[in-house]
Amino acid sequence: MTPAPIWYPGPAPFVYLVLPLHLPEALSGGWLEGAASGPYQLYLGGQLVGRGLGSTLTGRPVRERFELGPGLGPGPQQLLVLAAAGAGVGWLSLSGKVDCAQGGQIELATGRPWQAARAAEWEEGPGGGERCWPAAGGELAWTGVAVVERVVLPDPWSPLPVAEQAHWGRAVVAFGEAEAGGPLRFAAEPESLRRAKCVHREGLLRPGKSWTLVQTRDPQRAVLLILDLGQQHSGFPCLRLRGGRGGLVELGFARSWGQVDSWVSYTCGQGVQEWSGLWLRTCRYLMMRLSHFEQEVEIDCVGLVGRHAEVEGRGELALSPLLEQVWEVGRRSLDACRQELYYFPAGPPYDWLRAQALALNDCYLSGDTRAMGAALAGAAPGQGEVAGQLAYLLALQSHHLYAGEGEELARRLPAALAALAACRSPGLPAGEGSWSGPALGALRIGALEAAGRLCRWQRDRAAAQQWEQEARALRRQWAAAPPEPEDRWAYALACYLGLLAPKPQEAWVRRLAGAGLLEAFYLEGGLWRSGAGVWALEYLEIKWGRTVGREGETWGEKNGGFEVLPGPEYFLGSQVLGVRPGSPGYGVLEIRPPGLDLGRVQGRVPTRRGMVEVEWQQGNGRFWLALTLEREGETRLWLPRLGQRFPVVSLNGETLWRNEKMYPNALVPQISAEAEHLVLSLKGAGRHEVEVG
Repeated sequence: MTPAPIWYPGPAPFVYLVLPLHLPEALSGGWLEGAASGPYQLYLGGQLVGRGLGSTLTGRPVRERFELGPGLGPGPQQLLVLAAAGAGVGWLSLSGKVDCAQGGQIELATGRPWQAARAAEWEEGPGGGERCWPAAGGELAWTGVAVVERVVLPDPWSPLPVAEQAHWGRAVVAFGEAEAGGPLRFAAEPESLRRAKCVHREGLLRPGKSWTLVQTRDPQRAVLLILDLGQQHSGFPCLRLRGGRGGLVELGFARSWGQVDSWVSYTCGQGVQEWSGLWLRTCRYLMMRLSHFEQEVEIDCVGLVGRHAEVEGRGELALSPLLEQVWEVGRRSLDACRQELYYFPAGPPYDWLRAQALALNDCYLSGDTRAMGAALAGAAPGQGEVAGQLAYLLALQSHHLYAGEGEELARRLPAALAALAACRSPGLPAGEGSWSGPALGALRIGALEAAGRLCRWQRDRAAAQQWEQEARALRRQWAAAPPEPEDRWAYALACYLGLLAPKPQEAWVRRLAGAGLLEAFYLEGGLWRSGAGVWALEYLEIKWGRTVGREGETWGEKNGGFEVLPGPEYFLGSQVLGVRPGSPGYGVLEIRPPGLDLGRVQGRVPTRRGMVEVEWQQGNGRFWLALTLEREGETRLWLPRLGQRFPVVSLNGETLWRNEKMYPNALVPQISAEAEHLVLSLKGAGRHEVEVG
């Protein structure tokens, strides 16, 4: 069945949409696939089976799939959707199949048989707030739906699978009485309880084990509590209570102490109520104001239902204790922001430079490239976002290098190149928004070079040469007026893209020590690219090593805020451990240690070629490396000459290179001699030991 986009027949910011069903037998499973203009919740037989994101994460609608489990019995049932219109005209498109226990199937699709009811009680509030009432009941006036014309349905979206996990308060950090009504304000020291009561407030920290009792007979007074979740979380607000009809529960969400960023309020119904909001919220502190409870209300829990991507790979690094701590903070930072894609609470436009840094770190911490793939598919920049269009190409290039998904690149590249062509301008661009002219110029050069590289990977040589020629011309113009270090974004991108070689003297490192962690990521890349490995490690320890001991779980929290910020894990894996792709998707695996005396370096990286384990040590005129490969394939080992004119190289105890001559070996078909390196082309899986001396 082909679904038709539907909505309530008239303007309505929130609606209920329902399809009555008669099930001849119990269900054994099935699936639903939906897209909508805004977020929505799906209920089948009264049970929540999925949350549609709308454009919440991506800035544009996405088509999502929901799997249905067994257990729903035969008889009359209903498929109910609670949906928000979002910006503009609201619409919902839904289709699927449910499998019956005896082998039959029932097809479902939005269209004329559906009924709609305006959720008139809902209204959007100031400051990113909502007002919410209990789920649909018999008092709603159902009517036929309207088919929404001229809706272009998005392509299917295949992001990371996510699991919901509830985050409850770890401590009640403020408690007392406050004025009811008016804006929800942060109150670190509420008044003592006099005209309201709250018993067993710690019960809010133990869901399912004890209930908090609240009563506020005076309509002018309220009970106020502030819960600390322990760290910043993103999720859907949730609430479970019993009774309290007509009472008001107001929740305020604060990322940092003292400032309510957004709010939501819930007007209670009867009996046991389990409510969850439609919009993602981000907070560390959850403020709760309860008023208008003439009779006692029993509250079991309040918190956030977070969404966390499930990844299996796990990269590891054994170096100095300090850098191992840095590695672990990076893991926690990614766990906190990795949902279907990397989620930034600030909202659109999507920050592609930030996402690229996180994705590169993820390639070493988990080896999973799906979060960036989902972002590239679902959050592509819109028209007029020049900086976004340019940075998108950099992210697409990085993603393809590690993922190597040719079909996906073939789908994304034409639109990205068309957008790049549309934002062409003669000469260097002027500044735009928060971007200076030199910064935007550097970004444009990087995008042109990425376009050339991507076209070569697609075997379109003519297009590649065109983009590369344009990049070279712009490079010459840009080099005539390079930026000063004070223009940090321009300077960081110029270093990272190789437009200028940084001068890593001690004064330079100290001068840029005040750069933000996102800018520092690209400055760090510029240092490694220019061959200044010693200074790159010095800068890494200044920016991240001195931050790792601060309070907080993630880099953003340790930096004193709530931003999603990258660590340097990509550089620890690709430059210090030395594991990187030599061609898209690790068609060629490169092992290239930095040629520094760092003691013993050891780690493992999940890749498209399976797990790669590396251990190396350099010092006293000797270099030793052990490499373990799970799968067959071409591997290039970059071995330092150690300043020796005629180094001797052995592989697994057998001489491989002596007096600038190669000795035959079944595992090494070729060795390339360079000024500072010997490059071995290695075939075969298993463990290999190489020594240079």
